[in-house]
Amino acid sequence: MAEDIKIWQIVDGDKLKEIKRGKLNLEERLEGWLEADISLISDDLIVIGRQVETEGGIIDLLCLDLNGDIVIVELKRDKTQREVTAQVFDYASCVNNFSYEDINNIAKTYFNDKTSLEEAFKIKFDVSKLPDNFNQYQKLIIVASELDEGTERIVRYLSEKNGVSINAATFQFFKDEDGKEYLGKVFLIDPKEVEQKNEKISKRSRPITLTEEGVTELARQQGVDKLYQRLANWAGEKFDRTRTTQSGISFDGKMGKSINAIFCLNLEESSVNKGIFYYLYLDRLAQYMNKDLDKINSLLPPDTEKDKAGQAGNVCWGFFKEEHEVDKFLKGMQTQ
Repeated sequence: MAEDIKIWQIVDGDKLKEIKRGKLNLEERLEGWLEADISLISDDLIVIGRQVETEGGIIDLLCLDLNGDIVIVELKRDKTQREVTAQVFDYASCVNNFSYEDINNIAKTYFNDKTSLEEAFKIKFDVSKLPDNFNQYQKLIIVASELDEGTERIVRYLSEKNGVSINAATFQFFKDEDGKEYLGKVFLIDPKEVEQKNEKISKRSRPITLTEEGVTELARQQGVDKLYQRLANWAGEKFDRTRTTQSGISFDGKMGKSINAIFCLNLEESSVNKGIFYYLYLDRLAQYMNKDLDKINSLLPPDTEKDKAGQAGNVCWGFFKEEHEVDKFLKGMQTQ
């Protein structure tokens, strides 16, 4: 069982007076307290969403840690042990494929455009740049005023036997005779123990971001180095930020308060036969470079595929197979 918290007041220097546990709608108040000060759970989290809608339901609090991994904070309320554990896993499966753009859009709504995710993240964690990869892993924290044996057993089993990054925090409420309120907290599993397990898994399996030299070398190995150099040189001059990824390179532009991916090259998907694989945010490129959408579409290779990407707007992807296709695109983007 989770530890039962007891609090005593020191009276007259050497006497102890126990403060009795109080009763109130604690979990209804807890969500607001945690949103206002997530350090009640951890100093290494930033809240980016509250009551976030997903296909699996509504997440109480959505957070990020220093690595850019999503941390789901779910209040147990009156759920059974099976309901609460199933719920957090359902949420984790829903956010598993969230891209940086998805996370950024959630944060923009939560911050009400008063600040960007990038600015908030840098300030919170005192870093000069964002993590190279967001949402590589998902972490789960169940919050309750009390835990039943079933929930404790399931959480311990998932953490200790299956390597799932899950923990539970119990908050207990106290009220003295003068009406003063107190809050105590205890974790089911020592957070340091959970973090150590996470670090071991992360070191074994967290994908490695390429360096710019690594991207250039991968382009050479895939037989698309000439196409890559021409596109990368053009994009490097046009956009505000160059950012390497696990499989290639992204060229990002500042749009309003945030910097968004606009033009991406994936070298792992490229080959001498197929050409160089690109991924392009059409609406962003049109806005960023003040170009007509139809004009940009006319410059792209004939096998280009297009789709919608939520708030990111129109996107397209395909291959530049020949140098003349690159010539057409670059020359067309230079003209008004």
